[in-house]
Amino acid sequence: MSSIKRMPAKHCADCVKRPTRKLQIKQMRCSSKSRSTRPTSAIRTDVNESMNQSQAPLSDPPTRFPFQGRGMAATLVGLAILVIATGYLLAPGFLPASAWDNPVVPLAIPLVATLGAFSAMFRPRWVLYGFVFTAIVVHSVLEELYLPLGFMKLYITDAVFAFNISFIGVRLLFGIWPWQKLRINRYVMAYLALGLWGVVNGLLLKHNDYDVVFGDFRRAYFYFSNFFVVLLLCDSWKEVRTLRNVVLVACASLTLKAFFQATSGQFYYRRAGDAAHVLSQYEIIFISIILFYALAHLLYAPTRHRLAWAATAGASIVAIILANYRAGWLGTMAGLGFLFLLLPWRRKMRMAMLGILGFMFISTAVLLMWEQKVTEGNSTVGQELLQKANVKQTSTDINVIWRFQSYTAALAKWREYPLLGSGLGTYVDFYAPTSTGGSILAEGHNIHNSMLWLLMTQGLLGFAVIMTMHVMFLRMSISFLRRTQWTEGRIFVTAATAYYAAMMVATLFENFLEHATPITVFSTMMALSMLTIAHEESQASRAVIESP
Repeated sequence: MSSIKRMPAKHCADCVKRPTRKLQIKQMRCSSKSRSTRPTSAIRTDVNESMNQSQAPLSDPPTRFPFQGRGMAATLVGLAILVIATGYLLAPGFLPASAWDNPVVPLAIPLVATLGAFSAMFRPRWVLYGFVFTAIVVHSVLEELYLPLGFMKLYITDAVFAFNISFIGVRLLFGIWPWQKLRINRYVMAYLALGLWGVVNGLLLKHNDYDVVFGDFRRAYFYFSNFFVVLLLCDSWKEVRTLRNVVLVACASLTLKAFFQATSGQFYYRRAGDAAHVLSQYEIIFISIILFYALAHLLYAPTRHRLAWAATAGASIVAIILANYRAGWLGTMAGLGFLFLLLPWRRKMRMAMLGILGFMFISTAVLLMWEQKVTEGNSTVGQELLQKANVKQTSTDINVIWRFQSYTAALAKWREYPLLGSGLGTYVDFYAPTSTGGSILAEGHNIHNSMLWLLMTQGLLGFAVIMTMHVMFLRMSISFLRRTQWTEGRIFVTAATAYYAAMMVATLFENFLEHATPITVFSTMMALSMLTIAHEESQASRAVIESP
């Protein structure tokens, strides 16, 4: 007598019989019937659980080392020797002679180069992660170090971009092309095409210096194409989450850096008569990312690691205050205000309570450091903060006067070519006062207002195209925040949108959209936000398809 098969519990009792052909058909009908009787609420619950468990919309093949055992060891040793030799040959082109006096440099070069080459061979995505981390933590390394190649300069950012494109090309040869069809893609492409038009306009029509033209294009437009690099390399939710965490850890480390510099008195002065600073104007905006992420956690998931996120938010605000940049302060306040407007009424009240508690904590922290000595200026932290926060002195501040005179010169240049702009490579000349009471001709001056710079170089038509991309990003982000119930996605998109608001306001007084590292981080945050939204939409579509 043949054994009776044990049926799953979801089948009815009539199915537990001899496994004949009719019985198999009946089992299939019973299984279909049990699935069809599931309520809609259960399906929605499954969708929310899958979102919170962060299942990837696209699955990657398992990543393994190409070599194992002795072969892998021999490969690593040979690779290390090759990289060390190449590093010592190329390092003099990157580093000044004085850098070799530091005993850390000869040890750091082979270590960093070997780690980079190891990542490039065995963990290619680590190159992207390390690049974004470096752009946030030590942005000056990417901005200043380059290898001279005659008519051009090869920066680290260029080398990393070339590697990522090569890696994407290799994946394409193996049939891996995880292209995300996002609505914002066409607007980003239009932005990049507008940059090419700026090159043609500035180089061929306005006859600007080619080195300056291509420098503007590289910093403001070319590096924005890292948006598509992130889209093509982060083809699963696991990769999106990893890169997101890299960004958050990098921004949190800047907070620690600010406290270390402030407590040790390592402030710096950009010019005579200016107040003391820690960090840079770029790093303040980067810190705002972790600030808004911590606040979003407290607003949308208040029971999870509440004290840790509250301490992170408070420390981030104190670091931004100690950095002592008015543009960073204004940008942070704009981001906080935008975050407040995004919230429903109940969460607005919660944010107001957090603001009151945060004000008490921040005031205490600043007062504790008020008498901290500033080594170089022979003053205190409190004196330096008061000097920068004194609104009455802004009209006589040489730095502010220079900025507004550059704005006037930029508007005059825009009036010459109002529709099509003056092209990339355009800078302004004007007479400006000095701290000694004299006057100086500022030649080839940079405009500390990215929006005005875009208007001057691209004209009204190009400026409208650029603003369309920004409006679309805001529209997609706000629409997602209004409809989603996914906590993890809502937290990050809220933080990314608030960071966007802070960036746009701060760049009205700085040139963030004209420099490599702010553009790299900005495009990365935009891509991560769009991938988060796409992940929710893919999960919702999958639930609709799987439901009967």
